Amino acid sequence: MPSDAIRAGDAGWTRDTERFLNLLWSLASRDVKVRYKQSALGVLWAVLVPTAMMGVFTFVFARAGETWAMAGSAPYPLYAFVGLVAWTYFASALNGCVQSLTSNRTLVTKVYCPREAFPLSAVAASFVDFAVGCGVLAALIAWFNRSGAWMFAPGWRLTALPVLVMVQTTLTCGIGLALAAANLFWRDVRQAFSVVIQLGMFVSSVVVPLPAEGTAAAIVRAVNPIVTLMDGYRACLLGGEFPSPVRLAGMVLTAAGALVGGAWVFRRSSHRFAECV
Repeated sequence: MPSDAIRAGDAGWTRDTERFLNLLWSLASRDVKVRYKQSALGVLWAVLVPTAMMGVFTFVFARAGETWAMAGSAPYPLYAFVGLVAWTYFASALNGCVQSLTSNRTLVTKVYCPREAFPLSAVAASFVDFAVGCGVLAALIAWFNRSGAWMFAPGWRLTALPVLVMVQTTLTCGIGLALAAANLFWRDVRQAFSVVIQLGMFVSSVVVPLPAEGTAAAIVRAVNPIVTLMDGYRACLLGGEFPSPVRLAGMVLTAAGALVGGAWVFRRSSHRFAECV
């Protein structure tokens, strides 16, 4: 009966999805444990790195007399920490994706499983650090608010935060899938990525806002999707306003396109993974 075939197909799809999620969870858990194995501070490193960078940039720009002017009405340490937490998630996840297939060559070549789980588990593992960083960010917001240096006014604009996190995660997964496949065929991708990701922080409004008009930086601002994310996070948390709906819609489409494109590249090349690992 057709209905029986449909039910059997649905049951098979459910089992496959459950197995994929279990594999994803196992790989992500392993990555988190390996990352902090025999580390005295453990997951605190997820907080110490952006916090230290925030302190460095605050000191540098304070000496230049531009600390508060760049951040608008918000304290510059908060401005920088919001950008650094989001950027660290993006950069760390992509770095894990680039190496995800080559570092799991035994599983890739000898075990039948959905290979997408390897780069996606790298994103999931980095999300754990991102969640820890967000907890520290909440504490910093509460501290500055209580000190009277700046007022945090929660409101309906905070409903955009889950959307922004989902958009960033989707974008990261799409780029990560493409990078994982590319690095398997051309090992230069890893080296090139390490350079690009370091330079990328300075053209993505992570610690310094890019000009909105009149310069070449304005062009970079217009085409760089990470700038839209940074502006969106700061608008919700620090600026007291909802992110631009037009830019947010464009970001959603960009992230969806990146995911579809990355998945297509990954699937199209997956039949050659075993011979290239």
